[in-house]
Amino acid sequence: MSIRILLGFLGFAVPTACAMAQPITGVTVRDANFEVVKTLSSAEIAEFDRHWAQRVEIDVSGIEANSPHYKLDLICGGDRGGRWIYHTSGHVTLLSKTVQPAYELADPQSFNRLIGSTSIDPQPSTLNPQPLTTAH
Repeated sequence: MSIRILLGFLGFAVPTACAMAQPITGVTVRDANFEVVKTLSSAEIAEFDRHWAQRVEIDVSGIEANSPHYKLDLICGGDRGGRWIYHTSGHVTLLSKTVQPAYELADPQSFNRLIGSTSIDPQPSTLNPQPLTTAH
């Protein structure tokens, strides 16, 4: 395997690994048109971290693609943590060329206020917020 191909694989692996393993040090919130809505302060990042740590993996099939959403650009340590698509209903997934897991946040209303969302009152979730389990 050439070094160029290996570096290409590593480049795609870093955003997912960083977003899941390293502490979040920066968050920029963008609207549907990619305009910056807000850059979180250190205190807000601590609150963001509390919400992020409580997310639960869900079945992605029920998320409406055209629902109100934001892009969350994460910085983890000194690395780019990837761009996440956040629906104001509380659903979030990593933006990627491949299918990624989806998650649901425990308190979307509070999270929406934190990120500066104008959609403070999300629609009730139509998904089952229970964690996904594997068959035994």
